[in-house]
Amino acid sequence: MQAKAPETKPFGNEAFAPSDRTVIRWLGNAGALINSRGTTIMIDPILSGFDMPLLIKVPIVVKGLLINPERVVVLASGEEYCLNNR
Repeated sequence: MQAKAPETKPFGNEAFAPSDRTVIRWLGNAGALINSRGTTIMIDPILSGFDMPLLIKVPIVVKGLLINPERVVVLASGEEYCLNNR
């Protein structure tokens, strides 16, 4: 039997909004989104175009996001999945 993560909780622009605290969100697999007082770091996100089936729905959809690139840092193992390439 395959282990399975809980149901995905999708999020959008609110994850990138200025905040007076630090919020950590799981992006699936090894990915995480950290918003610390409005500066956002995405670690190893799978945003779209992954060539293998995933066991979860990806919680964030790039299309329609309003992101200030000066406030977002993306650390990814495969540059084809980065925000700058979308």
